[in-house]
Amino acid sequence: MGYGSPNMGINGDRDQLSKVSLILNLLAASASEQTWWGVREISKNLGISTTTIHRTLSALTDIGYTRHDPGSGRYAIGTELKRISARIRGAERFAEVARPSIQQLTKQSGEATILAQLDGITRSLVFVDMVAGAEKLHYEIPLYKHVSLYRGASGLSVLAHLPGEDEPPSSDTRCSLQSIRSSGVALTTGDRIPGALGISSPVLAEGGMVLGSVTLSMPQSRTPSEKDRHHLFQLVRECASQIRRNLASHTAQHHFAVPEATRK
Repeated sequence: MGYGSPNMGINGDRDQLSKVSLILNLLAASASEQTWWGVREISKNLGISTTTIHRTLSALTDIGYTRHDPGSGRYAIGTELKRISARIRGAERFAEVARPSIQQLTKQSGEATILAQLDGITRSLVFVDMVAGAEKLHYEIPLYKHVSLYRGASGLSVLAHLPGEDEPPSSDTRCSLQSIRSSGVALTTGDRIPGALGISSPVLAEGGMVLGSVTLSMPQSRTPSEKDRHHLFQLVRECASQIRRNLASHTAQHHFAVPEATRK
């Protein structure tokens, strides 16, 4: 006996997601006016059955994407969806404000500069922007993917400035983190990406919150001399400090929140 087209399940999922999108867009359009919508109103506006609207809204309310007022039976955008939206806006603004600084660092050093953001919930790092250097890298930077804090200069520079309970139990690693914390810079070779050398400094917000890191990345074949290394250390630290100052200035001027982070 046949089971029908293999695309039936996929098409059904797409149809349901399309309905979810329409409902959320309708609620979001009036979110600033704090307007609440009834099931029949939504059904009439979208041309979707009240049964489907009610079932979809119940599922969305369970995960916090919509709110339900038991008294009136009406719905509005939920706090969880607002939280996610705020995180996305914060991440975009973080990269936007930092970009001139990382462009300047690449111009000064000739090497690729990577901006990473800390995800304080998953305790991981996400590379959110990159400015390519004069020479193309022979390895790829995993943009927009969660990576470990426990590997690479980008992660270790952040880890060194997180609260003590986040430090790994290894005494060697603890000593390494103490050194990074003291100098304000981390250097690794081939730790996260084979053949890559990274020089990184943490990006902190006012009040000591850890936002992420800024990293110079280059092939190990271009390992700098000791003299050049210290110069690059200083450039990376200055870049991170400049990003911190720019974020503070833009926050004061435009009243936007910095991305969710972890306080030092």
